[in-house]
Amino acid sequence: MVKLDQLDKYQNIDPSGVRQRLKDFPDLCQSAWEDVNSVNLPSDWKDCEHVVICGMGGSAIVGDLASDLVALQQSVPITVVRGFSLPFRLTQKHLVILCSYSGDTAETLSLFRQANQFESRLLVVAGGGELSSLATEYGHAFIKIDVDCEPRNALGYNLMIVLGVLSKIGCIAISEIDFQQSLAAVSNQVMALCEDIPESKNLAKQLANDLSGKATVIYSGGLLTGMGLRWKTQIHEHAKAIAFNETIPELLHNSIESLDEIALNAKNYFVLLMRPSELSDQLRRSYEAIEKLLIRQRVPHKVVLATQDSHIAQIFTMIVLGDYVSYYMALDREVEPSRTSLIDFGKFLTQGSKADSV
Repeated sequence: MVKLDQLDKYQNIDPSGVRQRLKDFPDLCQSAWEDVNSVNLPSDWKDCEHVVICGMGGSAIVGDLASDLVALQQSVPITVVRGFSLPFRLTQKHLVILCSYSGDTAETLSLFRQANQFESRLLVVAGGGELSSLATEYGHAFIKIDVDCEPRNALGYNLMIVLGVLSKIGCIAISEIDFQQSLAAVSNQVMALCEDIPESKNLAKQLANDLSGKATVIYSGGLLTGMGLRWKTQIHEHAKAIAFNETIPELLHNSIESLDEIALNAKNYFVLLMRPSELSDQLRRSYEAIEKLLIRQRVPHKVVLATQDSHIAQIFTMIVLGDYVSYYMALDREVEPSRTSLIDFGKFLTQGSKADSV
């Protein structure tokens, strides 16, 4: 076990420099905002009535987070598709956004070929690969991901590209002031959580210490519904540790019954209750009930509160907090955060030589 303030240990465990890429999150958001604002989109895209976001892994989480944001403005519905097949027929009123860091993700290529058979609008967001070639071949809009990092750590760029597109076509309202304020908030968050800040003042290190040697159970709802999944997958990929995610209010109808078991094995579990700054009356009552049950059943837990900033700022700062928590968990477990050897081997087994990043 590494003490998280032992900075001399970081290079040995993290030789590829994931810690620097976490610091780059605000710069990725800025670059994406500039890039998307330089893109001219077809004017008829503003008539879109349903957005479908296709991807896998770190590329798909973009859709979950965007959906949580758009839902608060009660704009167009967003459907996130993970897998090989579209769940419904597409029309001219659908905008399909296909995201793949490599451009060679098998599932996303399959979805492109299906979507291309309909009259829907298609946008490809990829780093190159076959997907970008297909977009060019069939005359679809294409935005290149020009970022050099692990796919999961390109989220700042990918998310801001998708949010920028949705803003340009009227699905969500994001002003320049909104963006700059959110950028300032996430920049401050990075400075507060980076490795130079001691554990006594560093929330991410404190949470990583709470989770040390335990399976993480994340409860999330409202604006942060998809954020729970992001934290879970970052814990999997960075720390190679066990994590679960349950959503609110759904968990009150099923998984809440597992609290007794968690309490009996308290040394093996820790619950994070992820709470946005604003809640409807119904959702507030759900959160209050869950917290009372956690206390009553003596379940080890902490409430992770989002900032009081704008919705986009809350999303940005919670992404960064989760990324740092999972990174410090990797250091604590002395596992290299950038390596995903089992993911790579799984892709080799399913795709052979065509296996690539998401």
